Amino acid sequence: MKKPKIKPGSAYSNGDFGNRWVVRQVLAVTLPGNGVEYESVTFKVLVGQGRRSKGCCSMEEFVQWVRHEVVRNENSWERLREESDP
Repeated sequence: MKKPKIKPGSAYSNGDFGNRWVVRQVLAVTLPGNGVEYESVTFKVLVGQGRRSKGCCSMEEFVQWVRHEVVRNENSWERLREESDP
C-alpha cells in the first residue's frame, strides 16, 4: 500500500476500527538541522484515544502509523483517494 505524503494541516487515520480508530492532524513537520537529528511530526489528536492532546514523533514512526489521509465531511471522516486509487 502506498503511503500518503505527510503535509502540515492534513489529517491522517490509522485505519483501525472501533475504539482503536484515531485521526491525527499534522501541525508541523520539522526537518533535520540546527540541532535536530531527524525529521519529526507534531500532531493533534482529533478523534479517538487521546482526543484533544498533542504529540510528536519521528517521521518514520508517523509513516508506520498512517494508513490513509482523511478529510472531514460534515459529521464523518472519509478516506481521501488519490487519482490512482480505484
